[in-house]
Amino acid sequence: MDAREFRGMQIAASMPVRRSTHGWLVPSQAGRGSYTVSPVLKALVESGAAHEFTCSCPDFELRGLPCKHVFAVEMTVRREYNSDGEMVAENVKVTYTQDWKAYNAAQCAEKETFMPMLADLCSTIANPPQGRGRPRLPMSDMAFTAVAKIYAGLSARRFDSDVRDATAKGLTDQDPHFNSVLRYLRSPEMTPVLKGLVELSALPLKGVESDFAADSTGFTTCRFVRWYDEKWGKEKSKREWVKLHAMTGVRTNIVTAVEMTLNHGAGSTRRIPATEACKPSLRLEVRPLSRSGVPSPSPACLRGSRCPGVLRGRCTTCSPTSGIRSSPATTSGRTSRQRSA
Repeated sequence: MDAREFRGMQIAASMPVRRSTHGWLVPSQAGRGSYTVSPVLKALVESGAAHEFTCSCPDFELRGLPCKHVFAVEMTVRREYNSDGEMVAENVKVTYTQDWKAYNAAQCAEKETFMPMLADLCSTIANPPQGRGRPRLPMSDMAFTAVAKIYAGLSARRFDSDVRDATAKGLTDQDPHFNSVLRYLRSPEMTPVLKGLVELSALPLKGVESDFAADSTGFTTCRFVRWYDEKWGKEKSKREWVKLHAMTGVRTNIVTAVEMTLNHGAGSTRRIPATEACKPSLRLEVRPLSRSGVPSPSPACLRGSRCPGVLRGRCTTCSPTSGIRSSPATTSGRTSRQRSA
């Protein structure tokens, strides 16, 4: 092994040899720029060329023989490809630095910070008026208890001590029974309340977010579905699951609107009530585009295509607050982003 081949081995082992459009970029050992190593045409190699690579360094141009940069490329190629010419993939574990002191402090104080914030959020819920019959439980307290139970990940009975502790701290007015918590979780009246909390929690970031993306994810339930498989001659079972469609901000990942459906069906902005749910908090209005790419009039507009606001990109005459329109992908029913006009 001569000196040039030894230096080429050092370059291949300690310096980045990167591919480029014309070959490889090999850094200089002196630290001044890099040189381009280009492969020789296959026809020239078969005709008797002395080497398979050329280099732009002065050593190669002077001698016309492989330099240390050529040796570095040859060693890199042999390392990346096997004898059959197939690329050898190496799994590299990517690690990230972690400020463990701040991480531990945030994790330890998360619950005691989350509970007062949740109580302030639920205090905005209007309680229905009390009529005849059994006194109702405050909807604000039941929403707080239901969300806190899901957050804790405990059963209603095991979470009962946390409910009493929240009442003692003044976060709730009443201490509901665990059966009442489960009953309100199953109640359809709780659905619009929880959706309103999602929209209200997005208010602090209304001045930051202007682009939104629609996506969906699945959640399993505690119920199982069983059926008899005629093909395999045995009974099978699986968990039931539901699908959550969410409209999120692309910058802060804040969730602005949600819609829960069954497990079947693809995610689409048609399932998310973004036009109504996000308008109070983020003043977002999504309108489909026509085939010509011009936004359609707002639902309140009765002029149709004759509306003068359509020609300016939005129906300002009939809907003055429509400051955000949808992207051209809305025509396919698979809108993924909405950008402010």
